[in-house]
Amino acid sequence: MPVEWAASLGSLFESYTMSADESAALRQENEKLRLLVPTSEQLTAENTRLRALLALPSITDSPRILARSVTHPGSAFLWTVLLDAGADDGVELYHPVIDHAGVVGRILSVGRRSSRVLLVTDLNSRVPVLIEGSGDRAIMEGNNSRLPVLSFLEAAHQVSPGDRVLTSGDGGVFPPLLPIGVVTSPSEGELRVDIFTDLSRLEYVQILAYDPVLPPEHLTEEATFEGGEDATEASTATENSQPEGTE
Repeated sequence: MPVEWAASLGSLFESYTMSADESAALRQENEKLRLLVPTSEQLTAENTRLRALLALPSITDSPRILARSVTHPGSAFLWTVLLDAGADDGVELYHPVIDHAGVVGRILSVGRRSSRVLLVTDLNSRVPVLIEGSGDRAIMEGNNSRLPVLSFLEAAHQVSPGDRVLTSGDGGVFPPLLPIGVVTSPSEGELRVDIFTDLSRLEYVQILAYDPVLPPEHLTEEATFEGGEDATEASTATENSQPEGTE
C-alpha cells in the first residue's frame, strides 16, 4: 500500500508539473497574442486608409503616384513633410499632393528617391480656391496653423461657415475642384478654412502628375512654330495688309 500510494503521489506530482508548464506556456502564448493585437489593429486601419485613397474618384486624368510620409510637419517656421517617392518615380516640382480626405500641399523639392511637400498650412503657401456655396473665388493663405486664412474674398457676406472650399484651378498648379476643407469663423469678421486632412497623422498620399493648362499665348506660339515658314509668312502678310494708322 505505501508503494502504491507513493506511485500515485509521484504521478500526481508529474501531472501537476506538466500542468504548471503548460499553463506557463499558455500564458506566454497569450502574452504574444496580446502584443500582436495592436499591430493587427494598426494594419487594419492602414489597410482601410489605403483602400480609401485608391478608391478616390478621378477628378483629373493625371497619373497618380502613391507615396508614404516618412516625417511629420517640421518646425514652427516651415510646415513640410518628406515622402518616399522622387524623380525616379515620376515626381516633379509643384506636383499637387492629396490624401483620402483632401488636398495636402504641393511638391517643394525633389530628389531621386524622395521629395518634400509644402503643406497648405505653411506660411509660404497660397492656394487659389473656390467657395462651393456662393461660387466666390479667394486665396487661401497658410499661417502655420490648422486654420489657413481666406483672403481677397470680394463677397465675404455671401460666404457662410460650413461652405465647402475647393481648389479653383487658377494659377495652374492644382487641378480644379479638389476638396480642401470647410469655411469656419473663429472670430467675428474672420474667415478661415478648417482643412479636411489631418496633417499631424499624415501617412499615405497620392502625388498628381498634373500638367497645368497653358495660357493662350503659349499655345499661339506653339501653333506658329508648328506652322513653319508658311505660318510666319501668312502672319507677316496679315500685318502688312492692315490699313495705315491701325495698331
